[in-house]
Amino acid sequence: MAYWIKLLYERNTYVVDLDDVGTFVCDPSNRLSFYVPGSRAKIILTKQNHLEAYEQVLNYLQQITADAMQGYWVTIEFERNKYIVDLDRVRAFIQTTNDRLMFYPEGNQSAIVITAVADPATYRKLIHYIEQRTGHRLG
Repeated sequence: MAYWIKLLYERNTYVVDLDDVGTFVCDPSNRLSFYVPGSRAKIILTKQNHLEAYEQVLNYLQQITADAMQGYWVTIEFERNKYIVDLDRVRAFIQTTNDRLMFYPEGNQSAIVITAVADPATYRKLIHYIEQRTGHRLG
């Protein structure tokens, strides 16, 4: 099921199916961002500059995080940002020798790093996901 939104951003008009976006980021100043599927274009929405699109994305995020049938969405706090990530779209997980879990969310150049000490609940959730989805046990 598609969830299309239309928005004007940097003098371009975008029509984006949010169902094709695998990662959303909310920073401490409440800016919402995501990469346009199939491109390197990054959309950054604020209440002040893009209220309608901002609210549409928030509504979408509320739906997908509440609906277990649409992917495996998790919310992860990392480096002062909140990442809303569909783990079903992550293509690799890395466990380092010091028990850090790393992965690269769709569209992001930087890895998200989770440790069992700093964020035990998210760490356990990721380990469980990896074991259930891949059949491989880490640790």
